Order: sequence, then structure tokens, then C-alpha cells
Amino acid sequence: MKFLIIMFILYSSCLFSNEERNNHFVVESATQVLKEIPKIGSTPQLICEKNNFQIDFIECVQAKELNKSIEKNFKVEGWKRNAELDSQVKACFQKRFEHCYTNLKKNIELEEIIKLFNTWKKDPRFRYPSGAGMCNYRAETLSHFLAELGYQSKTIRIRNSPTLIAMDRDSEDNLNGNYDDYQGEHTIVQIIVKTEDGNEMPYLLDPQYMTKPETLNNYFIKVTGQICEKISIKLLDKSKCTYEEQPQNQIPDGHDLFNPEENSNTALNCGWSKKDVGSRISIWPNPITKSDMKIVKTNGGKTPKLFEEENVTENTSRRLIIKAYEDYAESLNNKLLKVNSEIEAEKNILFDKKDKSPENLYFIKEFTEISQERQTTKKSLLETIENITERIRIVKINLGQE
Repeated sequence: MKFLIIMFILYSSCLFSNEERNNHFVVESATQVLKEIPKIGSTPQLICEKNNFQIDFIECVQAKELNKSIEKNFKVEGWKRNAELDSQVKACFQKRFEHCYTNLKKNIELEEIIKLFNTWKKDPRFRYPSGAGMCNYRAETLSHFLAELGYQSKTIRIRNSPTLIAMDRDSEDNLNGNYDDYQGEHTIVQIIVKTEDGNEMPYLLDPQYMTKPETLNNYFIKVTGQICEKISIKLLDKSKCTYEEQPQNQIPDGHDLFNPEENSNTALNCGWSKKDVGSRISIWPNPITKSDMKIVKTNGGKTPKLFEEENVTENTSRRLIIKAYEDYAESLNNKLLKVNSEIEAEKNILFDKKDKSPENLYFIKEFTEISQERQTTKKSLLETIENITERIRIVKINLGQE
């Protein structure tokens, strides 16, 4: 079994940049997680391995050709073609995924998803020693697990919110005082559930932080205090929460597709980005454990002073969310002052518009783009400042704090 597990020892620059690594502790941590492996086994049906193939779709060929073209012809500004390249890679991976996983069930019974969820809470693939910064890994692994079980799902990527508070729990659902503030960036899995009354509803699956599957809107309120909007464009009003729906196989790493040594990678040929996606386990070099129930922010930055030395309760997350919104509101005017200062400084930058040399034309083009971005930022700040007070009022009502 152990040879199936490729373990990632992931270091968080936020959490551990100022701490000395302890190699002995890392080994002990790895040993402890390995003890859990017999309980979780391998991926359930290995549909991907059964349907693996060695041919390429046209989308895959086009992605590889574009990548070669960027490397050869656009070395300086190749990054500007990244969006196009990413789109082609995703199209390629989706074709591969659909080839391997046919006739996935579009919904699951509520009783069944609750039963599965209760096992995931004890599974080191879906509940890490600490959740900070690795929600993508957990979501991708869970999506793969569901596909192998024969279920269709989607990945939900929250793109913006003034805050996103996630309370850490142990495998028995008990709060321990640790929490993460993702500040509006988080990835979870969505599945359609057939409820007891026969209706179909989207549920979000987050065994790292939740005690059970949550309906879409309930989840959003629990972690952001407001109902997030499904939208693919960037809104000027940053007091809102927005999210995108992404495919089940949501992390197509281009470097895998473009690496000839990965051509025989079973998972890659089924539209996944990593060969170990079904068994990925994160082992932190220093899992966060403590004997008390004090509230501690664990993914970088200080615990708000108001909460220092306070014990966690089921109401803590609601209060942390509101506090984060209030702090965010205070920061907006400072950000506006900074942007206004930058815009004013731009007026003193002189360049010769008559100079048609390539270097000068390139400078003018880049300067214009930066200037336009700052003006957009200013508009966004002004609109957010206008709406933030009302947004906080809505959040308080949603959380039962007003």
C-alpha cells in the first residue's frame, strides 16, 4: 500500500518562515499519517486506470503547439498568452476526463453523502493537520474520489469576499480554537443531492472545516456572512462575495501536459493534473496542536486583539467574520489614499511621445496599462466604500448578530 502514497511535505511561508524546521518531528509526523493509510485504502474503483489511453485530442495538440510557440517566439511577453494557453489546456483535460469517466451519476442521495462525509472527516486526504493554503489539493483529491465512485461534481472557487473564516475541528467535530482566514479565496466541491422530498439541491463538501455537507447558501453564510454570487467577471464592488463553477478535474497543470516524461501518466491521460491525485496526503512539518481552547489564527497574521486569550465557542466564527468586515471597512480609505498618491505621482513621469523607438513605444504601452489599472482600482475602492456599511448590516442579520 505504501508505494501508492506519494507524500508531499509542504512548507507554508506564512506559518513557518520564522520557525526552525525539526527533521525528527517531520519523520514522526510522516510515520503517524502512514499509520492511517490502511484505514483509507486506495481509490475505490480505478475507472481511470481501466480507461487510460494513449491518443491525443486536437485540443491537446493545439495546447502543446501554442506552448512551443510561446517558448520560441514570445519569450519576453509570453505571459500575456497564458490565459489562452490555460484555456486550451483545460479543454484538453476536459476531453480526456469525459473519455475516461462516462455516465457519471448526476446526483446522490442525501443519506449516502452524509455517510461518505462522516468517513472523509477522518481521512487524511480530506482533513489535513492544518488547513491553511491547501484547499485546492483537498478539493482536487475529493473530486477524483467522487469520479472514481461514479458521481459527477463541480469545483467551487470563491474568488472574492472581504473575509472567509474557517474554524478548525478535530475528526470528532470538536472545535480546537484554531481558525484560518482565507480572505475570500477558497476551493470546495459541489455535488447535487437528491433530498428526502425528491428535490435536487447543490451541496458543498468541506470535510476540513464542516461537520456535515452544507447547502450552497448555508455554506456561504457560515464562512463569509453573505450569499455569494456566481459570476465570472471581476466586480468593482469588493464588499460582495463572488464564486466560479469549475470542472470536476479543476487543476490542469500545464507543465505536466508539456512534459514528455509524463505521457504515460495514467491520471494525466484521464484529465487530472497529478498522478498521485487519488492518494495525495499533506504532511506538515509542524502540525498545529495545543492543549487549550484559545482562539488562534493559524494561516498567517496575528489573532485579532479582541479575541486574544479567549476560548472558542460555536459563536466565535460569526464574531470573527463581523470583526474582519469592520477591519476591512477601516482599511479602504487608507488604500484609496495610497492609490490617489500613485495616480498623482504618475503625472510627474515624463516621456517623449514623438520618440518612435521600440524601447520608448514599449514603455508608453506598459505605462498606459499600469495607469489604467490604477484608475480601475480607484473606481473599485470608491464603489466598495459606498456599499460596505450596508454590506456589514446584511452580514450581521445573516449571522443573527443584529
